[in-house]
Amino acid sequence: MVGSGSYTRDVFNQPLADFADYSNLRRLRQLYRMLDSLDQLAKMGDMTAFAIHCDLTTALQYTGLTNLQRESIQRAYMDGERIVDIAYDMGRDEVSVVDSINGGMKRIRRMLESGQLYNRDESVQESTDGTSA
Repeated sequence: MVGSGSYTRDVFNQPLADFADYSNLRRLRQLYRMLDSLDQLAKMGDMTAFAIHCDLTTALQYTGLTNLQRESIQRAYMDGERIVDIAYDMGRDEVSVVDSINGGMKRIRRMLESGQLYNRDESVQESTDGTSA
């Protein structure tokens, strides 16, 4: 659907869909770095970008990540901060920040691959401390 003078147009972006391989951690990290661009594409009617943006933002909020994992991922990939700066600000060593990012990204990958991200079953959802709800 193409809108008259508005942002509305439905576009399926095959190259982006092919790029968005959630099973590939490198690609998943790149997609988080591209989140602002995905948002802009979605606003212009790219439905593929919209779906990926929804998946990534939902995964960041609802996959049972710890606060340290969530904040580290946001700051490293979405804000582009250096690990050393994140570690300093959080009062942690760089290794723990990297471990938090890696653990969080693996958890996000598992949830996206399994389809559990959008499962309404409360037994799948976890609190931020890692215990079942």
